[in-house]
Amino acid sequence: MMIDAFEFARMASETSGALALIDLHRLDLVRRDGVLQWKVAGRTDSQRKRYLDLQVQGAVSMTCQRCLEPVSCPIDIVTRLLLVTGHAQADAEPLDEDAYDVLVASGALNISELVEDEVILALPLSPMHRDCSLPEAASQSGTRGRESVIQDARVLPFAGLRAKKGL
Repeated sequence: MMIDAFEFARMASETSGALALIDLHRLDLVRRDGVLQWKVAGRTDSQRKRYLDLQVQGAVSMTCQRCLEPVSCPIDIVTRLLLVTGHAQADAEPLDEDAYDVLVASGALNISELVEDEVILALPLSPMHRDCSLPEAASQSGTRGRESVIQDARVLPFAGLRAKKGL
């Protein structure tokens, strides 16, 4: 869905919808069934600054970085975006402002892409289960593998020294 972002904010418009996970092409998801619910509301403040208030709720399924099994990552985004027309205007905004993020926008704004961008920013870098351990087979073979590497590291370097010393 496309909107004119500045006009949308000026008119204090609101819209909502659902975005299918199958349409989130930039995300590495385990499962692509399901949807994310979103809502966008525009507003203008007393200084004539224009904002979009964005809410996104749902969940995505990613790969746990510890056990490599699917893990559900909840999405609950509530953010305010200040609309600016150029990078110079964006650079003039204070960096330590926590009340909003700055969005450089032209007139046309694709809400689906905006939602996907915000979801990407909200996801954990290394998704993991809250209580996660390695699968049983992997942990047993991994332990045996580490022990043999440690034992080889202890034996091999000294075997070379013994040969040089003539022991």
